[in-house]
Amino acid sequence: FGETLDKGIIRRDILGSDIIGLGMALGLYNDLENPVLKEYGFRAQEFLDGVKPALERFHDTHGHLRNQYHDVHAGTNEKQQQQQQQQSYKMVGVGATVSAEAFVTMLLHAACHGTTAVHGIVLGTYDKTGKVHVTKVCPVCHEAPTKPLVETALSLASALSSSSSSSKGQEEQIVGWYVAPESITDDRPGPAALRIVASLASSDEEDGNKNNNNNTKQPVLLVLRNEPLTKCLKGESTNDTIVTAFGKDFGQQWLEPLETTILNETKALEGARKGYMDGTKVIDLVDHWESHTNEWLLPESTLAKLIV
Repeated sequence: FGETLDKGIIRRDILGSDIIGLGMALGLYNDLENPVLKEYGFRAQEFLDGVKPALERFHDTHGHLRNQYHDVHAGTNEKQQQQQQQQSYKMVGVGATVSAEAFVTMLLHAACHGTTAVHGIVLGTYDKTGKVHVTKVCPVCHEAPTKPLVETALSLASALSSSSSSSKGQEEQIVGWYVAPESITDDRPGPAALRIVASLASSDEEDGNKNNNNNTKQPVLLVLRNEPLTKCLKGESTNDTIVTAFGKDFGQQWLEPLETTILNETKALEGARKGYMDGTKVIDLVDHWESHTNEWLLPESTLAKLIV
């Protein structure tokens, strides 16, 4: 049992460290020791190693088939083309801008946890065209995001955006999710991030239906590219895009790249490098809970010193 925990096959940090979590861990271990599994040579570690690429392949294939289906059945007359353009606008969106403060926070969050994926909530506004303007981000975790963690984080972020909107007179709200993949060569969002942003869209659609609104605003998924991110923080020159916004494609997946603009990009890059060299720590929600003392979110005063 101890060896299974050490190898990460059973994750106590996910199941919980209380009595209930221990019971679930022991129950799972008992299931893994089933003689039938041993008879057929089932190896839990090999299964876990294969789950992530298998799920990613499934989502990629599913989205690709949906896109192909749409292409095959798309009409060619002018009316059908107009309908396609309107549908594309509703589903894909028209782009995103990212504030320097949000950009720096995401990069430093990823830098603090270079060997694991990081996740967080994106706050901002929509303009009349449906374009997303990211104003700030709320770092959530540096591990696989569980449903209770995500729901709690979204509730806290929603309250934060409401108070910020009241003070600034802007309708700031949750407009998406961000992720920095675990692998340095991985530039695509994983299944967890795709599920979360899809659930955000479903919630927005339900709210729109309740208010009888034709909701054309879709959340975005911001994905950090680790390789150019690392070069940036080390002061190496790179022309590669560090943050890419993705919108919903016709396969109902957030895999459609959107035009992404980083506001005050030069200052944002310099601020991220300065924060990295100074050892500025980004405390995500999990860190905050574990430490009980460290403040969640980078203070605005700290960001102001980095972005000058």
